[in-house]
Amino acid sequence: MGDGTRTDAPAAGGEPAAGVEAADTDAAEGAAEQEELTDVPLDLTDLALDELPVDLCLALARARFRRGEIEEAQRALESACIVAYDNVSLADQCAEACLELGQLERARAILEARLAKSDAVMGYRLYAQLLLILGQQDTATTLCQQLRETHSGQITAWNIIGDVALACTDLETAQDAYAEILRRSPTSTSGLLGMARYHAAIGDEEAARRELAGIFAAYGDHPSRWALHNAREIAERLGDEDWLAELDARLADLARREDQRLAERLRLARQGQLQRAAPPPPKAALKKRESTLVIRPEESDDIPEPPEPAELATEAPPELLEALRDHFGYESFRPGQIDVIQAALAGEDSLALMPTGAGKSLCYQLPAMLLPGATVLISPLIALMRDQVQNLPETMRAHTAFINSELDTSEQERRLRELAEGRLKLVYVAPERLRQPAFIHALRRARVSLFVIDEAHCISQWGHDFRPDYLFIPKALRAMAEQAQDGAGALPILALTATATPDMRQEIGGALGRRLRVITTGVFRPNLRYEVEHLESQEDKLRALAALCAETGGPGIVYARSRESCEKLAYFLRQQGIKAAHYHAGMNTDERTQAQNAFMSGQTRVIVATVAFGMGIDKADVRFIIHYNLPNSLEAYCQESGRAGRDGRPARCVLFYSGGDKSQLSRWLRQDTLDLPFLRAVYGEIRRQMGAGGKLGLVASAELERAINTLMQTSEREASDTMVRVSISLLERGGLLTRHFDAPRAASVTWHGVNDQQPPELAAFIKAADLISQKPPSVDLLALAAQLDLRPGELEERLLAWRDVGLLDYRANQRQMLIELLPAPPDATQRLQDLLDTLQEQREAQIARLASYARSTMCRHKTIARHFAEAMTRSCGVCDRCAPAHPSNRPGKTSRAARRQRSGSDADLGAGEQTILLCLLSLPVGVGKTGLARILTGSIAAPLSGKRSAYYGRLATLSTSRIEKMAQGMLDAGYLQRDERSEYNVLTVTAQGRALLDDA
Repeated sequence: MGDGTRTDAPAAGGEPAAGVEAADTDAAEGAAEQEELTDVPLDLTDLALDELPVDLCLALARARFRRGEIEEAQRALESACIVAYDNVSLADQCAEACLELGQLERARAILEARLAKSDAVMGYRLYAQLLLILGQQDTATTLCQQLRETHSGQITAWNIIGDVALACTDLETAQDAYAEILRRSPTSTSGLLGMARYHAAIGDEEAARRELAGIFAAYGDHPSRWALHNAREIAERLGDEDWLAELDARLADLARREDQRLAERLRLARQGQLQRAAPPPPKAALKKRESTLVIRPEESDDIPEPPEPAELATEAPPELLEALRDHFGYESFRPGQIDVIQAALAGEDSLALMPTGAGKSLCYQLPAMLLPGATVLISPLIALMRDQVQNLPETMRAHTAFINSELDTSEQERRLRELAEGRLKLVYVAPERLRQPAFIHALRRARVSLFVIDEAHCISQWGHDFRPDYLFIPKALRAMAEQAQDGAGALPILALTATATPDMRQEIGGALGRRLRVITTGVFRPNLRYEVEHLESQEDKLRALAALCAETGGPGIVYARSRESCEKLAYFLRQQGIKAAHYHAGMNTDERTQAQNAFMSGQTRVIVATVAFGMGIDKADVRFIIHYNLPNSLEAYCQESGRAGRDGRPARCVLFYSGGDKSQLSRWLRQDTLDLPFLRAVYGEIRRQMGAGGKLGLVASAELERAINTLMQTSEREASDTMVRVSISLLERGGLLTRHFDAPRAASVTWHGVNDQQPPELAAFIKAADLISQKPPSVDLLALAAQLDLRPGELEERLLAWRDVGLLDYRANQRQMLIELLPAPPDATQRLQDLLDTLQEQREAQIARLASYARSTMCRHKTIARHFAEAMTRSCGVCDRCAPAHPSNRPGKTSRAARRQRSGSDADLGAGEQTILLCLLSLPVGVGKTGLARILTGSIAAPLSGKRSAYYGRLATLSTSRIEKMAQGMLDAGYLQRDERSEYNVLTVTAQGRALLDDA
């Protein structure tokens, strides 16, 4: 389910669950806090039960029941159940509480009344539980037969069938039912639980534990009461007393925390902030809002910062739980998901800040299935859209598609038709697609209900992954609203990201022109151990890299900055006996696919890659991530390192840092930094392509990029597509041009002939284009729009509308950027320089913050939380500052003094030449200059045959560059020769070199 895949698992083989081990972290924080959570008073002074919200009464009833206060629990339950007979939405909650508290007759009355009003399958699930408790197994079996006929398309129905069959010891039927759930949704917690119970029933302890691991993996570090109770039931069946004790402790701790939240809600009720109110009908939240206030950037630059995130909800409405079970097979939501989903269903603009693995995908996938129209997801990850669609549950996959440049034109058009006809519920697209009027036209016809922006930090002009096409989103949204025929108003927005500082949040809201409600689950992930390795040299980095990969089991990702480094480091790791591969954009598609598949399947344990690898890749068991070079910013580091440990189990995030890394990062970033000469080159080339006197014209991005690279050859700079696009964005912000919707260079139009319903505008177009019936000429839309006094986008919109009603056929050819040149402001140069200066200042500040993190003596998690304006009252207890590693046998840093001691004494030049000759003659396999230098300095990167040589480390007091220079001098003098036919230019000793040894 994309990054909604859930995490945290109990271990097999008699060990307590990883989730349970994580639970004890809280218990170890100190007796003071445990005392604070013990015996929380539940004060009902000045409160009337019948005035409290129903869910609060139910929570109070459960708490009283746990404490043995039976009469008080019954009174709270009775108060809640008063409305259960009249409101289906509340009936399930009340009936479930009645079953827990043993009020079976009241539960029966509620459920029978509920089922008379609605046949939603959640009610049948509770009714089946009641029948089994009452021992009416035959009636429960009959109910299951009916569900097969009426609700076979829903996961919850199969869950009921399996549970009843298991209770009736019909093991084969139970197994088939749970298998059907997992076929529809392989990560379904209800399916995994059923299979675990089935395997426990037949005595297959290993399989039961394996399924339990999947159940806990669904909840990361926040297992629900449901997950804990069911894990306890199976642990009890398996007879694991230690694990049972751990789960009991976790449940007790959870109860104390629930009581603490309950006491706070009672305090709010006493202040009049919580009162009983008639809830909306179950589906009311699914209605699309009529209108929303939109503040456009050009109308107001004063978009206030969103309010501080409110406390996350703890209860989910029954209709959402039922939809969750039926579409995805999960039993409960993870923290924050309810709030985001409810905001989306209510049509509320929101920004969700959720770390990797927190379940962001579910926050738009579930609303997509519930909302009346389509949900559009904007994502920069074109290469991963196919994987995300394929990983959806079967019931949802049939109503989901991606539309991107990987598809041919006919397939793109087919999917656009499906979207326009309302046959798709969820569509994945890249931001560039929004620049196409045909796509906007299809969205309007589809009656889109929700617009989702994934990786929303890409919107921020100064963010760590800026994408200028994201800035076009507001213009596309306005075009949809302006041309909508149903007067629906502004489209609700859900923006998603794992990392956004307060400044970036405001930047996102300002760019979108919306006031966004911020919903955040926090950046703290207690299973991640953040570490910084302070290393003096490249040799030290190599040694640390090899040691970390060897001592840390499981899959790992090593991030390096350059393509060459990725290849060299992967080769180095393979030399150390580690299964490693490289991945970068310079590889062809097949090579990248092969490398990724090998890593995903476990054939490759470590992949060395540039930072693009890992975005959106659903691999939950990455045990370590190493940054061999500094990332661009602390935000980028959190984003990239957050790809570790998505299964909730411990994982390491290690950053290599040396004294020169900060300045090196500054140099790297300056290579990609735009400057005024580059912007002038882009602007000049745009003017050249548009022709003399042109104010509005088409510009081919590929041709523009080639031309800029030709112009920049003298400065030895290479213009990437991203640099060109960002330059155009800066020129637009500087007031020199405007980039409109992309337009086709030419289009094919076939007119079907005179029609009684033919509008006069069509007649004018036919005359201007000189169309002949049924003949498909190629027309110049730009010229025709000017002739008809229309904007190009306006003309294309008319053509699309005429196509929809069958008056003509229209097909656009390859689209290009449509740019309008504006009168240059008198201060244009200063405007651009100010933008560039701000960009440079932001980058320098980002580097400084990253270096400060690396040098900080404070808790790593606290440092990160502070950066994102979040408060951590306690240290994490897991990072290298809070819990230093135990001494190990890892090779230490290799100082010059240590190398001198190991080599015995400094070697003079003559002795060095002799050593080079003797070393080469002793090797069974030839080496080049670099390999020779590594052998003689005792580098860990030396080839295996060299490490076995008696000359390994013999010249350890010299640098590798010094030895390479000595070898080059011996080549020039004729003592050595190079075999240039070999891949590594292998060195061999000449007869003259041998004679030199004989003379010595």
